[in-house]
Amino acid sequence: MPVLKQYTADLGGLPINGGRPASGADLGSGAALEQFGQTTQNTLNNITSMQENDEARTALVKSTQIRAKYSELLDQAQASGADTQKLREEMNNELATIGNDFATTHGHESLDLYTSNANISFENHANAINVERAAADAKAKGNEWLNAQSALLSRDPTELASSVKDAGAFVDTFSSLPPEQRTLIKQHLTQQLNMSAALSVARVNPVDAKNKLNNGEWDLTPAQRQQALRDADYSERAIRSEQAAARAEARQQKVDANESASSDVISLIMQGKAKNLDFFNPALTPAARENLLHFQDWWTRERDSGLKRSDPIAKRNLWLGINAPNDDPNKILTIDPIFKQVQEGKLNTQDANQLIGMLRSSPDEQGNKFRTRLAMRMNNMGHAIYSDPGYSDIAADIQNELLAKAEDAAQTMRKNGQDPNMMLDPSSKDYFFKPGLIKSTADDIRQQLAPKYPSVQNQDEYDALKPGDVYMDATTGQTHIKQGSQQESYGKIGGR
Repeated sequence: MPVLKQYTADLGGLPINGGRPASGADLGSGAALEQFGQTTQNTLNNITSMQENDEARTALVKSTQIRAKYSELLDQAQASGADTQKLREEMNNELATIGNDFATTHGHESLDLYTSNANISFENHANAINVERAAADAKAKGNEWLNAQSALLSRDPTELASSVKDAGAFVDTFSSLPPEQRTLIKQHLTQQLNMSAALSVARVNPVDAKNKLNNGEWDLTPAQRQQALRDADYSERAIRSEQAAARAEARQQKVDANESASSDVISLIMQGKAKNLDFFNPALTPAARENLLHFQDWWTRERDSGLKRSDPIAKRNLWLGINAPNDDPNKILTIDPIFKQVQEGKLNTQDANQLIGMLRSSPDEQGNKFRTRLAMRMNNMGHAIYSDPGYSDIAADIQNELLAKAEDAAQTMRKNGQDPNMMLDPSSKDYFFKPGLIKSTADDIRQQLAPKYPSVQNQDEYDALKPGDVYMDATTGQTHIKQGSQQESYGKIGGR
């Protein structure tokens, strides 16, 4: 084995202290080394602190920008219906990329905090949108359901209790809505269903409906109750108008029957075939029967003593009256003026019979006979229409519409080889003046007029109008002009 060479060193004046490691102080430079180490450590700490602050600042700025971006995207999604959950995933992916270059724990912790805040903000915004979407969906489907139920109640208002129960079950299906909002929707549907039932009763039995409404029946808002009362008033007036028109038509039927029977008896008289029984036709009025008996006496005297010449002026005037236009106030529509001229000795029975025949059988090709009878009915209906304040504003429109419909129907019957006079016969399937004709025509006219003016059905809509604005009452269909101040009571307009 080789032997290593040994060396010795002279320590000179270096201190020796029990064999412990030498310190900076032992070496003569301890304070300087300690100061250097502290300075280095402080520098490292400052660099780390600056990096932490820089990363935290970056996390805050960029997360705020991303939050603003997705807040705007949520607003757009609210309008477009886009999926909010997909937006949340995209936002979190963008937030995660912010910390890709972070080296400090503080930077990552700051980013985690801002990401959490961004998600909380997003969640609140998205929840508000989802609730609004659910509310809109509930409103749309609720309207569909309500329309179907209202149609059912309009036919059978006794189904109200069942419909209200179904309304509660229907609203409970919208579990994403807050409970208080579901309660409000249930209340709205319930009141609307009650309104449909009330209006259904008002159309059929307005007097009974008004009694029930005044006694607090049906779950309605004050505004709905007042509207239902107005609708019941309108229905009551409409029924009265129809009844008045029916009475006028019945009277006209008696007039027509009397005129027809009188013509038949006169024809028998002129042929010398009239018998006592013929004068007791139940269709004859007492006055007509008396006139016919006189007519027979006049005819008998003329037969026995010779025919007396008629007054040419009287005969001409009667002819002109019979053939006058339908709108001429002097037009002759009955045989009474002819009888009167015979009674006064100005017209012989032969000329009277000729004029009566002309009156009863004017050429239908010109529409004279039909139009004459139609005009008589229109005059009767006109009195009923004009006497009803609910129709006074469109009375002329109703008459014009009825005339137009009647003329069209008559023209169709002529083309089909049918007698248009069947339209005036209550026993005919083609009878024109059926019950409800006035109301249905008035409703059609009001519907045609509706787009011209705003429809008002409650106080808020009325308050939105300016004085002088023309509007249509949604309940009655009548047009009005707003008078007075902005805050005038809607319920007092038009005497309601």
